[in-house]
Amino acid sequence: MIPTASRNNLSPYYPWKNVLPKIKRLQTFECKVVFSEPKHQQKWKLAPPGEVGILLGYDNENSAYRILKSCNKKVYKSRHSEEFYESNEGENLEEDTIPEEEENNSADRTVLAEEETSAPEPKRSRVTGPRHPTLICSDISKENILPYCRRPAAHFTHTNDPKSFNQAVKSSDSKL
Repeated sequence: MIPTASRNNLSPYYPWKNVLPKIKRLQTFECKVVFSEPKHQQKWKLAPPGEVGILLGYDNENSAYRILKSCNKKVYKSRHSEEFYESNEGENLEEDTIPEEEENNSADRTVLAEEETSAPEPKRSRVTGPRHPTLICSDISKENILPYCRRPAAHFTHTNDPKSFNQAVKSSDSKL
């Protein structure tokens, strides 16, 4: 969805669908993203394919996203951001840190059994289908076979062109 100069600063979505992209698809800066790290920068071949980072903006030079990887504070350029997930303003974007206010107030909080909300009962759906392999009809009959021309498609042509030099010289059309 990144606009480039070769497309007259339009996103690829517009020429493809002839409709402007929906605004909800556009991402705000400083939101959490999952992006793919280049293979040559991965530590080992079984490293996770996606990394969590923060969207900083767009890089017009490379038509890519500029993403800050929060664990090592490096900026990466990535054309492939698989998944965006929403974060609220003021939310702490680093996963392992807890704000100081929450650390102090965590001892004062107690969870009461009445306040806990119970999850709704899961709905079970019944799948109706064959219960035994003998109930499946696999008979071959002429009604099940569609008419199909089984001859190979071929086209024969006949030309009067000579096949060799001798035929060309001995033909009635030759001027020798």
